[in-house]
Amino acid sequence: MKTFILNGTSRGLGLAMVKELIKQNETKIFCLVRDTNRIGKLESFESSIQIWGCDYSEVNFAINTKDFFNKITYSENVYFINNLSVIEPIDKIQDLDENSIVENININITSNLIVIKEFLQAVQTYTNSNVYILNISSGISKSNIPGLFMYGLAKAYLDYLTSSLNIEYNIYSNIKVKATSFYPAGLKTDMQNKLQESLLKHSLQGYDYSKIFTQYLEDPKKIAEIIYANFFKNNIGWNEEINSLKNFLSYD
Repeated sequence: MKTFILNGTSRGLGLAMVKELIKQNETKIFCLVRDTNRIGKLESFESSIQIWGCDYSEVNFAINTKDFFNKITYSENVYFINNLSVIEPIDKIQDLDENSIVENININITSNLIVIKEFLQAVQTYTNSNVYILNISSGISKSNIPGLFMYGLAKAYLDYLTSSLNIEYNIYSNIKVKATSFYPAGLKTDMQNKLQESLLKHSLQGYDYSKIFTQYLEDPKKIAEIIYANFFKNNIGWNEEINSLKNFLSYD
């Protein structure tokens, strides 16, 4: 039996992952949804999905998160798919809006770290469980694209989180925890459309964005299938701390 916990499930790859888990007849699926207006899309599925609408701006956010995780009965294998991220603001560093900076860090780093912390505390008593954390990162964490500093910062945080978790739980822990970062490449999602529109709008002079706009974009459904096969069915994806799509996909 497996337990799946996902955040960032209201659209894109997160939503595709929920659909893939249902297709694979997984029954213990718990979704954290930031955009509560999209909960209806998840509720329409014929499954025993449990949904928690979490507002990261609420004063009692950390307490509510702790309650959510403590109510779950965890299985022998527990998977946390950490897919939460926002891409805005997109602009040169000097022109970034102060409020947008704060909101981005609050969602992508502060709130995300609180969620992971509360999850790890909740599973501490399940000493017979194998805990896996899949951080959906991006190659942008190791590159530099003008205008995407805030997004790159969020993905660099995820890679550092992956490394830190593996080091800490290898040294001291009463539970077995394994983390990995996965780079899914460009996806056909609303976020990708928003990225291209914003970069064209700001038109940061002196940088050729054509390599971003013309790259092959993958279908989130296909990526969800690859993730399930390599991380949840065969578990081979956990052998490396950082995995990119090319590790599991070959083009003709």
